[in-house]
Amino acid sequence: MSKFLQYHLFLVFFFNSFILNKIEAQNYSGGSGTVISPYLISNKADLLYLSNNSGEWSKHFKQTANIHFTSVDFTVAGAYHNSGLGFSPIGNLSTAFAGSYDGNNFFIDSLFINRPIDNYIGFIGYSTGSIINIGLKNVNFTGGDYVGGIIGENVGLISTC
Repeated sequence: MSKFLQYHLFLVFFFNSFILNKIEAQNYSGGSGTVISPYLISNKADLLYLSNNSGEWSKHFKQTANIHFTSVDFTVAGAYHNSGLGFSPIGNLSTAFAGSYDGNNFFIDSLFINRPIDNYIGFIGYSTGSIINIGLKNVNFTGGDYVGGIIGENVGLISTC
């Protein structure tokens, strides 16, 4: 293989690696998911990614703004419709939320969950982790057993919520 071809293959590999790392880092509004640098939750898209990715539920998060939902978010065309089920709770009995969520004294407004036969329903469904400094208002949740606003079932820490 010529040096010219080797050089170009190296550049392709380097830039593809760089682009994939940049895309992966953009799943949240910032941070790296550690205690020192928690993932930043700034908008509904950040919450959607978190709720849909149980592999992230052992990481650390910090909310950086109030987050407002509207009824359109939960209609058939909305990102949170989920066949009429609404927002998917973060954490469940099979995969608990084991990380930390610091609401940073911000709130989430008008969240909707409609899962009448499911248990462990709330913004956080089931947690063994830490939830602090978060507020919810104007929520509409329907579930089976263990239903709450901020959390359905908690065996971890919850404080100043």
